[in-house]
Amino acid sequence: MDVLEKLIAAIVSSLLFSVGLSILNNTMVYFRVYLMFSFFIFLIGGVIFSMLAEHLLEKFEFKTQISKYFLSLIFYSAGGILVNVFLYILIFNEGFGLESLYMMLLGIVAALLFLHVMFITRKALNILVKRISY
Repeated sequence: MDVLEKLIAAIVSSLLFSVGLSILNNTMVYFRVYLMFSFFIFLIGGVIFSMLAEHLLEKFEFKTQISKYFLSLIFYSAGGILVNVFLYILIFNEGFGLESLYMMLLGIVAALLFLHVMFITRKALNILVKRISY
């Protein structure tokens, strides 16, 4: 169920992210383009990094859920920066510049969106599984 929740989170996150970018730019003209690129990034980069982050989080012993949450925020923010800047440099063959800083910010927003959508998806799937098992 772990991979399923990440796949669902990738789909929902890419839709929300694309709508958000379209609203910020005051036009829905580029929604499909945003969706195409963000879906690819969320599906490949987001799901793979999420699995790595979850594996790393399991290595820690947390006394409270809030401490796990804050470390998740840090891990996913770092992952958003790494994945987004790496793909930006790979796709556009440009070095590190001002646009890379914008990509870092978008990466953080996208990664934290993915994290929170994944939390909601996990909760919804757990409720659904409990109802089906009765």
